[in-house]
Amino acid sequence: AQVVQVVIGRDVPPWLWPKADGMGEKGSDFGPWKKGHMHAPNDLKAYEEIVYQLVRHMNVDRKFDVHSFLVWGGVDGTGYFLGSMDDYARIYTACARAVKRADPEAKVGGPSPDPFFNPDWVRALVDHCGREGVPLDFVSLHNYSLYAGQSRRAAEWTRRLLARHKTLGDVEIHFDEWNSGFVFQPKYQSEFKKSAMNAAYAAATFGEMTEAGVKYACYSSPAESFGLFGVRLE
Repeated sequence: AQVVQVVIGRDVPPWLWPKADGMGEKGSDFGPWKKGHMHAPNDLKAYEEIVYQLVRHMNVDRKFDVHSFLVWGGVDGTGYFLGSMDDYARIYTACARAVKRADPEAKVGGPSPDPFFNPDWVRALVDHCGREGVPLDFVSLHNYSLYAGQSRRAAEWTRRLLARHKTLGDVEIHFDEWNSGFVFQPKYQSEFKKSAMNAAYAAATFGEMTEAGVKYACYSSPAESFGLFGVRLE
């Protein structure tokens, strides 16, 4: 079976951490990452080679046939990334080159923020790739909202951004994380996830995404150890 999507770039290895104090300190409440893991690498050429070897191992040597590679993910949250938009643009460019060098048929994209809270991250990546000719096969977003139509609004807004660049007209839109609310309250989440209301919400959201032309959606449940269920919407 094909592996639909793999996150790359996050967890910068220690030998590529910035030369600064405190890099080994805890950096996030959302995972085991140290601060050094969450900063831009100090050697992008070496970093690009690591990503190249990883993608080649998965898709060429082991033939996992990974469909798409998401660069970093959640870059708008300081619990995941401690760099700037310019840092991310450089990271994304290195990863995109590495993916295409290893497997020209694999798709690469980013940056997966919530576009209603942090739209500048999406705009910055789209404009960077459109201006510099960097490969961008999909724009990935987050959507944690009880309003099923929010995903359609986000997809349509993103499509308008892409339309400003002639070379990005065929770029896909993905939601690599979505559900009815980003709430770290296991009892509430567990009870609500089993409800008829949540079932109706999920069905309606899938419909909204499909009608908006979204190509990939991964249902995420952070209160339940980030259980993920991703599907291609063809």
